[in-house]
Amino acid sequence: PCGEDLPIPDARCGTLTVFEDLERAGGRTIDLNIVVLPATGQDRRRADPIFILAGGPGQGAAGVAPGFAAALAAVNQQRDLVFFDQRGTGKSNYLGCAPYEDAQRYFGHIFEPDHVRHCRKQLEEHADLRFYTTAHHADDIDTVRRWLGYERINLWGLSYGTRAAQVYLRRHPEATRSAILEGVTPVGQRSPLNYAYDAQSALDHLLFECASSARCAEAFPKVRHQFRILVDRLRRGPVQVTIEDAGGTQQQITYSLGDFGYTVRGMLYNNRFALYMPVVIDDAYQRNDFSRFATGYYRRAHALAQGISHGLYLSVLCAEEVPFIEDSQIVPATEGTFLADYLIRDYRQACAVWDRAKIAEGYNLPIHSDAPILLLSGRRDPVTPPRWAEQAAENFPNGRHLIVERQGHGVARAADGCVMGIVQEFLDQDSATNLDSSCIQSLPRPQFNLELPN
Repeated sequence: PCGEDLPIPDARCGTLTVFEDLERAGGRTIDLNIVVLPATGQDRRRADPIFILAGGPGQGAAGVAPGFAAALAAVNQQRDLVFFDQRGTGKSNYLGCAPYEDAQRYFGHIFEPDHVRHCRKQLEEHADLRFYTTAHHADDIDTVRRWLGYERINLWGLSYGTRAAQVYLRRHPEATRSAILEGVTPVGQRSPLNYAYDAQSALDHLLFECASSARCAEAFPKVRHQFRILVDRLRRGPVQVTIEDAGGTQQQITYSLGDFGYTVRGMLYNNRFALYMPVVIDDAYQRNDFSRFATGYYRRAHALAQGISHGLYLSVLCAEEVPFIEDSQIVPATEGTFLADYLIRDYRQACAVWDRAKIAEGYNLPIHSDAPILLLSGRRDPVTPPRWAEQAAENFPNGRHLIVERQGHGVARAADGCVMGIVQEFLDQDSATNLDSSCIQSLPRPQFNLELPN
């Protein structure tokens, strides 16, 4: 029993020891942290559980179990839910880099090279960073499956977790009953290359929604023009703004165009922040002050530094995606976007000093599977938009792709129970063919916030 460590009735906690070097099967070991929520119903219990694969990469799945316990209560009636921290995350040999003490160090880059070097040196004392890839994670999933005694499993991947699910489908097809891929990132995507275009597309969708809303259009008739003016202001050079740091101290920091672009991209992830975008743009334009954007940037960056394993993040991205970006691809992929090539340059600098795995030949080839697969996308997702699910779905003959309009990253829990009902039907039928998805078309239209947040 998990007890006070995880206040969920009947939750079970444990660890499973695996080798860090799976191929050698010797040397250093890792204790994988596992949480199982047994099926709660008395009738119609199913033998095939759902493995929840977290995002990031770098988020520990066991840590999200409390949030998912309530959201997946109906699903949990029939099936066990299994969460475990991917190697390098949570309590499974966490590869975390220490947060910055000085707030200014969060700005001007995503990964400060000197900090990355220092982090690598510290982590190498208890980890070989070459053994923390998606393929290692997929094989750990199967080890956990066998240890818990499950013959076949259902996979629920969230964001990067969809990549892990697809790699598992390729490496362990016989053990997969079905998969739910929410916010799809296929192999071979070269993520940082696409971040600028996908974020620009999400912003364009959001501002079009504002123009199509009588309330928003009346309140902010020139918001698209105002945004361009803000970008042009920062293209002339960084500005000085004031934020409140984690200790509650007012601090003046230097805020750049790259910082601004990354702030906007972060706000677009979900409606909690995205629906404030027009009013925050208008406020910054009217006062010629980026402080509110900079404060949002700092709070998000500081929170990610606390909750995401940046060592695992770099071990995955620097092995599987960044090395495959070609110089000739950069301008066509980023020209005319508010982020430009800022993130690509930053990722490349970080990966240049990170010890990375050499991935297997053919890893980036498309993944084919005949399993029933449900793919879910938000129309204005800034990181895993529908186009990536459509690409992956071409190789899933028994797959179905559903798009939720006016939503960002992650749609199952944000769509008023509609998508969760579709997921339940998908699991019951073991098929994506005849699902009733009509409720998606009648979801209420999200309302823009016309006043600034507190």
